[in-house]
Amino acid sequence: MSIPAALIQRPGLVRAAMYSRFIDAYGQQGAAILPEGTREVPQTLVDAAFWILSHSPNAKLRPGVIKRVRAWALDLRRVGFPSAEFPAVANMLADASAADSQSREILVAVAETMRTAVEEADLAGIPAASAAQITEVAPAGGTDSGVTIVQLEAGIQVDYAPGQVLPVMQVGRQGVWRGLAPALPSNSFGQLEFHVDGEIEPEAGTYLTLGAARGPSPVLDCEQAMIAAVGTGWAAAKAMLFGILERETRPDVHLLIGADTTDELYDLRTIGALNQAHDWLTVTCAVTDGEDAGPAKEAGLNHVWAPLSAFLAGAGTWWGREVVLCGTKARTDELVRSLHAAGAERAQNGITVVAHDAQFDWATPPDEG
Repeated sequence: MSIPAALIQRPGLVRAAMYSRFIDAYGQQGAAILPEGTREVPQTLVDAAFWILSHSPNAKLRPGVIKRVRAWALDLRRVGFPSAEFPAVANMLADASAADSQSREILVAVAETMRTAVEEADLAGIPAASAAQITEVAPAGGTDSGVTIVQLEAGIQVDYAPGQVLPVMQVGRQGVWRGLAPALPSNSFGQLEFHVDGEIEPEAGTYLTLGAARGPSPVLDCEQAMIAAVGTGWAAAKAMLFGILERETRPDVHLLIGADTTDELYDLRTIGALNQAHDWLTVTCAVTDGEDAGPAKEAGLNHVWAPLSAFLAGAGTWWGREVVLCGTKARTDELVRSLHAAGAERAQNGITVVAHDAQFDWATPPDEG
């Protein structure tokens, strides 16, 4: 088996050829799941094929590959494409990339695995997606934060764990999904809160389609934890803190909030109230711009004038703690690099990343554990 050269050398041509085959086969039904005006299938399809073939010497799929593609299948349920057609789509991809017979066999085996995963979820009555109405849209505070806090109601409980991400699509923006981390734990009333920084254009009274939750949910079953949040990463951190409140035993938590300037800090009243009410929580705001130094904007919050990455990786800050990093992929990648440079990887500290805008993972090797 060899990976088709076109997947490596001409991915754009593969995406265009795949789009043509897909639309010829499924017409408007197929076009409706893709962004309006597109003429290529998403890059993630090429990334997935390359990853699968890189880790599958034959059609007897490894456990780690099976685990990853089943998760992908469950994530894709939100688009409403019939799982019975997955094998046909795999054959289209093999044709579009000029795959050899063994590569085709592997791709079809993956499609069958995905079809089975979706059918099992359907039979179990697990919703493929849900809808929530926007009830309130308000600026988050912070002169330059640019963040909007969006309140929604789904009517029924939306299943997710604190720290997980929900794919969301606005009505009228076909095929455009954005990842947002709920800022509250899941509840029976179906009430949700998102912190938005340009991902969507929320309007009260309109609806969002919500896909199934994805990504890790930090357990924080430890004595000491550190949660570092930058930008709208505070949403995931907030959900985790409120989740901890519902537990009988709680770790000592050091919450780090990062910003370039103090005017980017937002929701400080909530953060300050949590800090004052709970002795297990300590909060530090790390602000990059030293010239911006001034009094703390909320009583009881510690402020340091240093980049979050530098403060987080400082001696003693992360030692002996389970670490959770929340924010965009670009910002959390920066924090991970700082921690690894400081020795956190060698110390085998537990580090969990919640990056709400991260795409499905086709970069890391299969988990064979």
